[in-house]
Amino acid sequence: MKANRKYKDSLFRSIFNNKPAILELYNAIEGTNHKDESIIEINTLKDVLFAAIQNDLSFSINKKIVVLLEHQSTINENMHVRFLAYILSIYLNILGDRLYRNPLVKLPRPEFIVLYNGEASFPKEKIYRLSDAFEEIDEETENSKLLFLDALVRVYNINKGYNPELKPTFFMTSCHTSALKHPVWHVRARH
Repeated sequence: MKANRKYKDSLFRSIFNNKPAILELYNAIEGTNHKDESIIEINTLKDVLFAAIQNDLSFSINKKIVVLLEHQSTINENMHVRFLAYILSIYLNILGDRLYRNPLVKLPRPEFIVLYNGEASFPKEKIYRLSDAFEEIDEETENSKLLFLDALVRVYNINKGYNPELKPTFFMTSCHTSALKHPVWHVRARH
């Protein structure tokens, strides 16, 4: 079954627009067993900063972790840059006018996750690093830098039957959200 990409994105957003479904999703992906949905604070972006910036799902857990999660039916090796734009918007919302004042405001640690279920062949799991996208620089300049900007994006192939050892495949069968049984989620990957 070939599904419309916009339909899949809308379905994903509508399924995970409430705390119980988000908690179930997070538990399935991370292998945790949180029960109290009050630890979830939804902070999904909708047309902020720049008109084109909106993400599929964003939420905080106990104000210590902010999870940005995207559903993709096509492969996009630039997800780390998109997530950077998203997390900047979220952090600016958290900081408000405190951005220009002391004391230091502690920010929740970001986690960037993509759930992929398109038709193109893709490994069961892949990590994209922002630092891999940087232009090469000479060794002398590189050694003089102590820190650099990086972002890690975990991409999971969630195609049904793709790999039974993959946590998000477990997610597809362990989540009780009935909408996850919809055939739009179960595209078979070409190998």
